[in-house]
Amino acid sequence: MIFELNHAQRRNLYQTPPERVYTITVSLDIPGGLPVRQVRNALAQLADVHEALRSRLIDPGGHPRHEVTAAARCEIAVCLIRRMDEIPDITVTDPVPVDPTEHAARATLYTRHGLVRHVMLTVSHLFADGMSQGVLHRDLSALLRGEPIVGADRRRQVSDYADDRLGDVTRRNTEYWQAVLADAPRACTFSGAVRGAEELLRVSRRTDRRIRGEVGEASRELGVSPFAVWAAALSALVGVYTGQHRQVFRSVSANRFDDADAAAVANLAQPVYILVDGEPGDTLRRRAERVLEASLAAHTHGVFDSVALLEWLNERERRRGAVFRPAFDLNFLVHDDGLLPPVGDDVQRCRVTPGRATADLAVQVQPGPTTHVRVTAGEPVWAGRGPGDIAADLFETLRAFGDDPDRVPDDLPISPLVTAARLITGHRSGVAIDPEAQLALLTSVAGVRAADWTTADGRDGLRVLARVAAEACPDELMRAYTERQPWVSGAVVPDGIVVYDAAKGTMR
Repeated sequence: MIFELNHAQRRNLYQTPPERVYTITVSLDIPGGLPVRQVRNALAQLADVHEALRSRLIDPGGHPRHEVTAAARCEIAVCLIRRMDEIPDITVTDPVPVDPTEHAARATLYTRHGLVRHVMLTVSHLFADGMSQGVLHRDLSALLRGEPIVGADRRRQVSDYADDRLGDVTRRNTEYWQAVLADAPRACTFSGAVRGAEELLRVSRRTDRRIRGEVGEASRELGVSPFAVWAAALSALVGVYTGQHRQVFRSVSANRFDDADAAAVANLAQPVYILVDGEPGDTLRRRAERVLEASLAAHTHGVFDSVALLEWLNERERRRGAVFRPAFDLNFLVHDDGLLPPVGDDVQRCRVTPGRATADLAVQVQPGPTTHVRVTAGEPVWAGRGPGDIAADLFETLRAFGDDPDRVPDDLPISPLVTAARLITGHRSGVAIDPEAQLALLTSVAGVRAADWTTADGRDGLRVLARVAAEACPDELMRAYTERQPWVSGAVVPDGIVVYDAAKGTMR
């Protein structure tokens, strides 16, 4: 069977080669050990239930489509170990690559004394996601125990989420998002920074045994969901850090609308971009209400074409001087199946692709008896506040929602980023401008010998006017700045340019 890629798969391939699409991993211990043949049979049965594991990408360079085959598309390797501590820790090691044109997944069976003691199943994000990670963990665990998969014959499959079935809904919801985000802030500036081809990310994983109960109490007191409490706390915290309270954040827990959706591996989570119309004087209670209202509307429009939306938002006539990038990401997991407890700090390098609308601050919340929080910070964030300190500030903010929800965020015992004092707000893009970053953008284009800039009031907000020493004409410079701006945090494409040549005494 061959299907058109759906909206979520197109998003995962957007500006990313198929072999570099990231993966999700299910990691299971088998304490007593099982024969290799029995584990292979369990993986085959798992693929029989889930078409996602019998999938591959065809014609990626032309007309990419999704093919479902009769047999599992899973490469299986056997690795002999002497000690259990030789098994990689998936929370700190690089993910196993999967080429979706060849396989949906790769499985490694770690054997000791002739028996499989651990299984690691890695699946391309074209065919599964972090939400279905728990589904695969539960189902594979049952099969390894010799038990049947509950409801196996009722699982929704690839065809249920194919584009030809959801096309009309996708188009209507995409138009909804265009209307919502047309005048939203284009980005949130933590600090000015010039990005290279790769970016260093700092990651901190923290735990808290009390926060789940405290968030639950705040949720009941405020009449909002735990997700809304976390999102409002993060929104308030970003406002304290940067002074920017009107924000767009991205949530990746959308389009699970019923139990059948939640049990389907082929249902890829679709990010939604939630506009929070926050104000500096908001109380914590009011911020939670704003987040709840925006989130309810957003998640009911979760099936949309994010590739088409981002391309529309970044068309030149709509950019208002800056590429679209949300203020933060919030990945709120509803279960912890298949995920190892996160611990400690580390650094990662990632390829920079500004057009994918990746936030500089990302938080993953894994509720449970002990709540696990993973904070990932790009350079514009960690240059001013490390991810471990951000996690501590977030816990402090969450507790304030329960202790005193009628206080304003600026009254919290949390200091703004040092860079916040120098940011210039009010630009028509909604981007707070870092003066040093703005100058760095103006002088980063080849042929520019010197530059300065100022602001002027316009009907729709401040405008940046630049004076540049160069031989190029204003239109050429404007095109160059438009291409360069996504790589500079805290800067915008000038709204007007005057070009002068001191040697010739001319001005254009």
